[in-house]
Amino acid sequence: MWAATASLMGVVVGGLLSFAAQETSRRSSERTEEQRRDSEIAEKRRDNRVSHLVEFLVAAQAAERVAADRGPQPPLDEGWQVLANQSIDRLWVLQKTIHMLCAPHVNEAARGLCFALQEVIKNGPDDSGEPFAEQVAAHIRPSRRAFLDAAHEYLG
Repeated sequence: MWAATASLMGVVVGGLLSFAAQETSRRSSERTEEQRRDSEIAEKRRDNRVSHLVEFLVAAQAAERVAADRGPQPPLDEGWQVLANQSIDRLWVLQKTIHMLCAPHVNEAARGLCFALQEVIKNGPDDSGEPFAEQVAAHIRPSRRAFLDAAHEYLG
């Protein structure tokens, strides 16, 4: 009788240990899968942010070209005025996407670059005696650098 009881106890203990091992393995597998999914989602979000930041930079570069085309005197050409307004509008729309997707310090840097570009398009740069395009670049350089540094730090 003791042998049968001991044998039965061995089967029960073995079954419990087997169940515990399977349950632990299942939970570990679920955690690993959840971490993988979370990692994929984070990577997709990062890629989305990077594409919006790059799109903003492309628009900023286009706005800088519009400002450089302005020349020292405000153009009377209606076509240039339309192009200038479109480039400013595009910048501000893209800045709003940065506001929604990125950290506040990146948004503030993007706003600073928008203000600098808007100012140089509307009013021109301070006359330093250098070629006009270089004056435009010098005017926005600090704001552009602040944005690039903030984006670099944010993306890590």
